[in-house]
Amino acid sequence: MEFEKLIDGYLAAWNAKDLHRLLTFFNKRASYYDAFWMEYVSGRDLPQYLRDSLEDETYWFERVGDVIRLDNSIVSRYTASEHLGNGPGELLFQGAEVFSFRGDKIITVRDHYCDPGEDVLKEVAVNAARHHGETRHVASGLSALRALRFRRLLLDIVIDQKVYLDIDLTQARLAGLVGCSVEHLTQIIHDEFGTNFHNFVDRYRITHAKELMKENGFEAEHTAHESGYQTADEFVRAFRRVTGESPDEFRQRHTA
Repeated sequence: MEFEKLIDGYLAAWNAKDLHRLLTFFNKRASYYDAFWMEYVSGRDLPQYLRDSLEDETYWFERVGDVIRLDNSIVSRYTASEHLGNGPGELLFQGAEVFSFRGDKIITVRDHYCDPGEDVLKEVAVNAARHHGETRHVASGLSALRALRFRRLLLDIVIDQKVYLDIDLTQARLAGLVGCSVEHLTQIIHDEFGTNFHNFVDRYRITHAKELMKENGFEAEHTAHESGYQTADEFVRAFRRVTGESPDEFRQRHTA
């Protein structure tokens, strides 16, 4: 097998962001390990993972030197540069990928965002075979890279647009603004902020309410409505849940 030619074609598919072409290099049961994000992806989860990566990554990859033949694997060193559309820009980092094959198709890949020595690469190759078939963190199709992008969009929308002040805000509407599914929004809020949708929104609403109360005093109905709540009772319950005290107690502490 002409490994250099195969790897060059594989990298060309990444640079062209051509998912169909990229998948032709993989066995249907292939596993991919991304060392930076510490994610294993296998089988039917792999196409979605690669699709997400092609959408989100902005690197241009080039092979460096000949591939290295190990006992049951090969190693290809690469450079990752800024992707300028039709070619590379500024060099960003170097890396190495360890491949194993079943026939003429890739069965395992371990991608390392560094250029380790040969002894380390041999251990990497052993680990690649050991973890083949595993899937971690991406069972729902949400890779760490894509989750990071959605997290940034979520915070931009919440902080800049203050959507939490919308009384009619729902999880489905917020997911639509972020551009992800409700399932993925639920996962992001849980994994990144350690809570659920309602508590996540309440934190911002109550922070806003406290600023209003410091500036304008406290009138329950007005403060509730201006902070995104339908009723004063709903606001008071949320305030106590978030802060551990009532709005009256908070006001008294800040007007004493």
